[in-house]
Amino acid sequence: MALRLFRRSADTEDHPQHVQEIQLTRRKLRRRIGGSLVPVKNAASARNALPNKVWITHGGNSKTLLRATFDMRSAVGKAYQVRVEELTAHLGGAEVVTAPQRTLIDHAARLRLLALLAWDEISRGGAFRAGEPTAAFDAYRRVSADERDVLRTLGLERRAKPVPDLDSYLRAKAKRLPRLLSPEE
Repeated sequence: MALRLFRRSADTEDHPQHVQEIQLTRRKLRRRIGGSLVPVKNAASARNALPNKVWITHGGNSKTLLRATFDMRSAVGKAYQVRVEELTAHLGGAEVVTAPQRTLIDHAARLRLLALLAWDEISRGGAFRAGEPTAAFDAYRRVSADERDVLRTLGLERRAKPVPDLDSYLRAKAKRLPRLLSPEE
């Protein structure tokens, strides 16, 4: 697609006014393949061709663990959801948790997943190689320290959930459970 622009020069005594045509073309997207830039045939196709699966690795290249949402059907998504529910229950339930605490819970759950991935790598390859700690060991150490700091910021004290009084609890329980004995006996 070309865009045509017209520019008029100012009218002076020496030169009469004239029109100059400028043609602008849209620059083609290019991708580096094998060291050289190759034009992309359809820019939308590159975005549409992204896979639905998300691969999670223990290295620094896993952007999913840092900021993306999880597919809750996967094992990682289920582990994340369980950890978030555990921490929320530990702080007294979803009604009591504030917005900043929810953010810290999210960070702590993601760090826990990273720690589990690093520990899995340590169990497969070992913590030391040639007398030096492996990258997985270093990652586990750093992630564990970060998780501990987030949990300390979140507050490790346990809060009790609000408990109803005995009468209201028994009335609610009686409504939920069918009567085993008839009221006549």
